[in-house]
Amino acid sequence: MGSTNKKNNAGAKPYDVVMLFKILILQRYYGLEDSQVGYQILDRSSFKIFLGLATGDKVPDEKTVWSFRESLTKTGLVEELFLSILYHF
Repeated sequence: MGSTNKKNNAGAKPYDVVMLFKILILQRYYGLEDSQVGYQILDRSSFKIFLGLATGDKVPDEKTVWSFRESLTKTGLVEELFLSILYHF
């Protein structure tokens, strides 16, 4: 018998990095903690529209948001990205 190479499709799809960065923008603008942002996304249609989410779409949890911000912070990108937005407008 020959072996077949199957790809493992287990696990959730990763979140879009642009959406995750938009969540960081919402957090800064509204002063939201990681533990609050998921609830606010689910509660506010304006947040969903800004993030490109439909009702029923999966929302990143606080650990995902924290992990994304930490990875940007460690590389020095988080402040650079926010500053580029400020200077762009």
